[in-house]
Amino acid sequence: RSYKVCSMGPPSSGGIAVIQILGQLQRFDLAALGADNPVAWHLLAESERLAFADRAAFVGDPDFVQVPTAGLIDAGYIRARGELISASSTMAKVSAGRPRGAPPRKAGTSNEVPSTSHFSAVDARGNVAALTSTVEGSFGSGLISGGFVLNNELTDFSLAPTDAQGQPIANRLQPGKRPRSSMAPTLVFDQ
Repeated sequence: RSYKVCSMGPPSSGGIAVIQILGQLQRFDLAALGADNPVAWHLLAESERLAFADRAAFVGDPDFVQVPTAGLIDAGYIRARGELISASSTMAKVSAGRPRGAPPRKAGTSNEVPSTSHFSAVDARGNVAALTSTVEGSFGSGLISGGFVLNNELTDFSLAPTDAQGQPIANRLQPGKRPRSSMAPTLVFDQ
């Protein structure tokens, strides 16, 4: 609660999610619960469910869709979403909220599969380097060029272009559009 957290904006959804999760959990004393406490893990999972519901409804390539980033990371909005979390029960259903500046939207469907590797390195002088690599599926596109497996990031887009009422999905596939990502390159600073 004394650190400055800086992360990536859309089309990555990770930065918004990290900020939402941290903010939603501020009213809980996770340090007192401890890292091995099932209640702490329950609280984290419930917060992640809320953040990913917002992600599914609102985050996409800002060159193609209005992403209400300021509303999604607004302290009041995050606090209100955090009030939905209980240490003693699980939310039966999690839906996207209605952050300031957000058009009404429904979540799209996705065919994402676990297929991302990440590492970070920091040297003695504080220099930081990070690498995230995703190929999707067992072997990405199934093609290799110059010794590299080529990815298939089309699975990062929503499968349906509209919801049941015909409203466009934020992360629908469009020519030239960047897919929504869950990557969260984040730097945390002290004083």
